[in-house]
Amino acid sequence: MEVLAAESTPGLGEADKKDKAGDKLEEEPPCQNAGGGDVEKRDEAGDKPKEEPPCQNAGGGDVETQTKELATAATPEVTPFSVLWVAYLCVFVDFLGLAISIPILPYFTLELPWDSNFICPSCPQDASVTDFSVEGRCGEIEGCGTAIDVGMTSTAFAGGQILGNFLMSRASDRVGRKLIIMISLACSALGYMWCGLAPNLYHLYAARVFSGIAGGTLPVVQAMVLDVTGDPRERPKYFGLAGACLGMGFMIGPALGAFFAAVLDKRAALFSPCFIAATVLVVGALKIQETRPAGGICGPRSPKAAAVESEGAAKFAAFMAAIPGGPPAAVEMSATQLPRTVYACALALTLSAFSFTSMTSMTALTWPIAYNLGPQELGIFLMFVGCVGIFNNVVVIKKLAARFGPERVVIAATLVQCVGITSYTFIDLIDPGNMWIFAPYILFFTACICVPWDMQMANLITIAGNSVPPELRGMTTGLVASGMSLGMALCPIVSGPLFMSDILVFEHAYGRFSHSPWVVGGVMNIAEFFLLLAVVGCSRKK
Repeated sequence: MEVLAAESTPGLGEADKKDKAGDKLEEEPPCQNAGGGDVEKRDEAGDKPKEEPPCQNAGGGDVETQTKELATAATPEVTPFSVLWVAYLCVFVDFLGLAISIPILPYFTLELPWDSNFICPSCPQDASVTDFSVEGRCGEIEGCGTAIDVGMTSTAFAGGQILGNFLMSRASDRVGRKLIIMISLACSALGYMWCGLAPNLYHLYAARVFSGIAGGTLPVVQAMVLDVTGDPRERPKYFGLAGACLGMGFMIGPALGAFFAAVLDKRAALFSPCFIAATVLVVGALKIQETRPAGGICGPRSPKAAAVESEGAAKFAAFMAAIPGGPPAAVEMSATQLPRTVYACALALTLSAFSFTSMTSMTALTWPIAYNLGPQELGIFLMFVGCVGIFNNVVVIKKLAARFGPERVVIAATLVQCVGITSYTFIDLIDPGNMWIFAPYILFFTACICVPWDMQMANLITIAGNSVPPELRGMTTGLVASGMSLGMALCPIVSGPLFMSDILVFEHAYGRFSHSPWVVGGVMNIAEFFLLLAVVGCSRKK
């Protein structure tokens, strides 16, 4: 048998037959079948060899099966993030452009005239060296922008965003997700350019409306999350990642805006995002995968997206089957009509966004009065707030939603935000003009405004998305996102005039202003609390 084995193996030499010491290699026994017979033996009648089962290894499994198992184990798990990462990048760019303008736009608005030939003073003014009786105070000079215009430019953007969210989310249900995101990015680049070149307030208003319409990527990306996460338990995580991209934009954007404004000027800062949007447009055209189940104009649904969604659905089905007593009865979902829960979530986000926007639209005007600080300091502060937002969206939201349920989390966040919004503008009054008070201001602002806002947006989208079938996902996310934009559009209409009113006016270290906009914001949170309690409830949903 040794000779036959050597001759039957091509290329087997004497060196292969011996070990390092020169001894003969240990002879391996022939492959045995289950009954112990040699594979080469024939049956007693001299016919062809009996068909034997596959060769068994020492562990008892056949070699072919174990090879497949090893190959499967070596293949890395494909996650929804591998499909969504480019879409997340587009969300980041959209909100980066918006965030760059936050520390700059209020002061830029006050510097712009209605008549291009009129010259307005540079804002903000240093209260320690400026003679306001001679130069006039920013926001109070006839023919130049005022606090009302600061609010209305925010309203113009948010109003355009309402229309953009509605149109783009509905269109993505018809022509596919990829094409709509590409259109949004291209229009965003044009909108940033227009805003930076605006010669007067008329152009600024028009540019802000156009930019708002273009910034409709978020509900489309949220629909993509629903398309590829077949396991509903994973949806808060991936909605949170979309929120983290938003947070990253708000982390980097204000710092970039403050930097460009300090090194160049405010116009250059507002103009800068168009180059980033144009670059990401090229990347997106090459890398974004179509996730809509029925495909779109840019092609059929990506096989990877379909595989990821199927894998998640299978995991969730196995989880539900393992529930003692069997899974709960499935809730019938209408393929044409949105449930009441979706409308409640949209209205709740409208109220929450109204409250939050009372902060974003007017805080820049309070800093020179309370702390004698301007866009550079505000940009650095908002960068810190963005870091907190990323941590919340990536780590905290999923853990809290998994432990307590998104319903309980969002209701608790509503109450915390109410306390934060109504109180934060009073903190400097503890010791006016003393900068030590700025430290507790930062801590309170972060814990009671930024954190609960992050909790609300992600969890309301999750609650609404879990209540509809796949064919209504784009409409659902678009409606909820439009609710957010509606709140952001309505608030500045009210906040600007209230800021300049004589209601709840307090003297601060460097001037005076009304605190009524933030009290109104807190009232909106109270209304949101009772709405969610009545429609969504605070019991944890299975």
